[in-house]
Amino acid sequence: MPPFISTIKLPPAHVPQARNGFIGAHAAQDLQVHIEPWPQRHEHDQIAVFWNGTFVDVRPAALACYEAFSVPPWLIGNGVAHVRYQVLKVGHRPRWSPSLRLWVKLKCPGGGQLGEDINPALAPLGLAARLMTQPVYLHALDAGLAFCLAPWRHMATDDTPTLRWGDRRLDLPAVTAQQVGHALRGVIPASLIHEAGPHAYTEVSYCIIDRAGNHSGWAHGRCIDVRA
Repeated sequence: MPPFISTIKLPPAHVPQARNGFIGAHAAQDLQVHIEPWPQRHEHDQIAVFWNGTFVDVRPAALACYEAFSVPPWLIGNGVAHVRYQVLKVGHRPRWSPSLRLWVKLKCPGGGQLGEDINPALAPLGLAARLMTQPVYLHALDAGLAFCLAPWRHMATDDTPTLRWGDRRLDLPAVTAQQVGHALRGVIPASLIHEAGPHAYTEVSYCIIDRAGNHSGWAHGRCIDVRA
């Protein structure tokens, strides 16, 4: 029986597109597994990569730099993924790397499609009914304006909404576990509204980015008449 390569400690695989241990829908379309060099690497060594136990590819080891393996999109599904590789060395039994554990999240917030600019599945930003029919006068605006975000499809912890008032942006706090499935309420600061200035058709909208980097697209905008 050939011996193990007992002197070699293999580093885990590296997936550069992973975001805090998560793989999103965009990254999954062109996902790569990088294998870094290890001590005693030789040109006749073979590297075989496995995604959740399914064989991906095998090739000779590169000596000068890392080796990049592409993962077919059909192999990548929602949930936990385990990435390992095997070193096949002449005269030795195969050696396995430690398992790299990743979370795959392919469902975009709001249920939109990847790359969609406007997401019709997102409810428009909730504002007071009077703002739809009456102008907002900056000279009389001392406090901010209350808003409400309806819960969206695939709402999850750490989803981060961004509100857009005209050409200004307001990043909202990340969603907590207790907020999932519930409406989010807040106030658009008066300072931001003053910064954006008067405009007869100020568009107000929002989007969500989840912890895997998936973008919801923007909700249909509401037009507000803002006057000096």
